[in-house]
Parts: sequence; C-alpha cells; structure tokens
Amino acid sequence: VLTDEGIVLSFGYGWDGQLGHCDRERQRKPKVVEILRDTRVVAISASQWSSLVLTDEGSVISFGYHSERSPATRPDQPAWRPWRVS
Repeated sequence: VLTDEGIVLSFGYGWDGQLGHCDRERQRKPKVVEILRDTRVVAISASQWSSLVLTDEGSVISFGYHSERSPATRPDQPAWRPWRVS
C-alpha cells in the first residue's frame, strides 16, 4: 500500500522478505515498512516474491526473493533485507 504522503505499508506472507520488514513473518494487517519511514516513495511494484520501490529522489529499493539472473540480486546480503539498487 502506498499512501498519498509516500508512506509504504505491507501485509501478507513474508516468507521471502517481500514485505520489507527485515524478517520473514506474516503480517495480517497493513504495517508501515519502517526502513522506508523517512523516505518519500512515489511508486511501488510488488509480486508474489519480491518488491521494488521508487523514491522521490530517483532511488530504487528492492526487497524479497530474486533469482540469480535478476539485476536486483545482491549476493552479500540476505534477500529479505531491503537494499538500494540505484
């Protein structure tokens, strides 16, 4: 969920870290993605296994499962921990 103020909330199954909460827990109700709290988000893209957000400064932040061929894969960090792609 993306609010008019640019705040991201997520809910559902988080087994692959796709909710952005730095864990793999299930969220039954929308919960603010704390790591993005001080960042204004202008667009989001979410799939069954991963999520991407675009900030108002043009940065892309990724979280969740990505295949080895994905340009968003970062081998030195667990997939469930959000990280800045660009």
